[in-house]
Amino acid sequence: MKKILIPTILAASFTQAASASQFNEGWEFSLGLGGAYSASEDITIKRDNASDIELGDVEFENKPFQAPLYYTIRGGKWSLNDGWADSTAFEMELIHHKIYAKGSDLSQGVSKFEVTDGYNLLYVNYAVKKDHWIARAGIGAAIPHPDVIIDGERTHGGYQLAGITGQLSLEREFELNETFALGIESKVTYSYADIDIDGGSVEVPNTAIHLVANLKYRL
Repeated sequence: MKKILIPTILAASFTQAASASQFNEGWEFSLGLGGAYSASEDITIKRDNASDIELGDVEFENKPFQAPLYYTIRGGKWSLNDGWADSTAFEMELIHHKIYAKGSDLSQGVSKFEVTDGYNLLYVNYAVKKDHWIARAGIGAAIPHPDVIIDGERTHGGYQLAGITGQLSLEREFELNETFALGIESKVTYSYADIDIDGGSVEVPNTAIHLVANLKYRL
């Protein structure tokens, strides 16, 4: 009996370790849906041929499921780690973030202020995984697409490399099978963008808390 039991236990242990290694290394891609809460901010509109406009304490909505949708795309390669963590990764991530200024907070000729085709956030991340928990930090660029109306003049269109952004996030991963996993992720982002508009520019900082469900695919 011992001759049968011992090899069986060893084989099971080896299989479990191999499975764990499979989930902790290799290429991984994910698509996420969710939403964000943005803190109120002061907005400064600088105009070339008129006085500047200061909008204080502007509140924003996210409307994540209104087209265009809020979403995230991420890809990276995981490598086994010899230290306390199971594995680490470098990643690229795009967050299609959106902000809609509440109309009640607009004044001085500003009738619309939205960045809805994307207050896009593009990151290079470093991620650490331990026991299905993933912590990551990222830094990158803010790439907004403004839709603003001031004194009846509309600025709409054109993606701009307009600022910087950083993020911290924590994710819990749930394995579905050998190929797919589900991740529930919370993240905090801070961004600053100086966006060109017709006849001037607008400074738009953004601090946001995000909650995202990620469908993950492993190669």
